Amino acid sequence: MAMNHRRSVVWDPFRELDDLSRRMFNMVERFAAQLEPPATRFARPHWVPPVDITEDDEGYLIVVDLPGLRREDVRVTVENRTLVVEGNRKPLGEESRKGLKVHREERAMGHFSRSFVLPEDADEAKVTAEMKEGLLCIRIPKAEAAKPKEIEVREVKEA
Repeated sequence: MAMNHRRSVVWDPFRELDDLSRRMFNMVERFAAQLEPPATRFARPHWVPPVDITEDDEGYLIVVDLPGLRREDVRVTVENRTLVVEGNRKPLGEESRKGLKVHREERAMGHFSRSFVLPEDADEAKVTAEMKEGLLCIRIPKAEAAKPKEIEVREVKEA
């Protein structure tokens, strides 16, 4: 007797979009690297801060990993159902580097920008953002109409 084992897979559009954008970014990077002179290929690091996106009955949570940044270094905007997170990580100033011999610099610096298309059930007017210890937490509540509601089942009494 053969047993049919099926594994259910939940489709996650955010994961699909993230994977697609990462593959497109890598493809463009490889192409652009071929056009650059070898001496400048590793001169400018690219910085795309990683994010985690979760959902519950109340809404969505986007957590952006921004170590070393302050609240003043980050800007969050929502317009036309698109959430944009952008900011700037500044390198150490010349004064703080004075007398130092740099052996390696791996931390990416400069401007970054991430964009996310909000789901249809998101209430873009109520988006909030908080930053603590290098984590930017953006809460996107679901619109009231989109939230599940429990309907009371009443008992009908015979007359």
